[in-house]
Amino acid sequence: MVGRCGPVVLDRLLTSRELADARGARGLVWTRLAGRIAAKEATKKVLGSRGQTARWTEVEVRLGSHGEPYVELHGRTRLAAERCGLTGMLLSISHEKDVAIAVVLGW
Repeated sequence: MVGRCGPVVLDRLLTSRELADARGARGLVWTRLAGRIAAKEATKKVLGSRGQTARWTEVEVRLGSHGEPYVELHGRTRLAAERCGLTGMLLSISHEKDVAIAVVLGW
């Protein structure tokens, strides 16, 4: 995706904090980026299944104190989740060399 659209696409999909979290000693770690994008897509699908929409940069993937990923919603996307009656989300991300997958459960 970055090869086709250029690095500007990352600014449209990820927050500055997510980009910082995806940096390693040698620069951006592509598996970390792919995992975050997969997590955002899974979150968008949870909301979409309830008739709501989510903006890419209003879904933020954060890391807890033990390195566990979690979803933090902002702005209109947070309000959309509240309209759906969602009070929480659980996130699991897995990635290997060329594949990333994420699952989000909302309740």
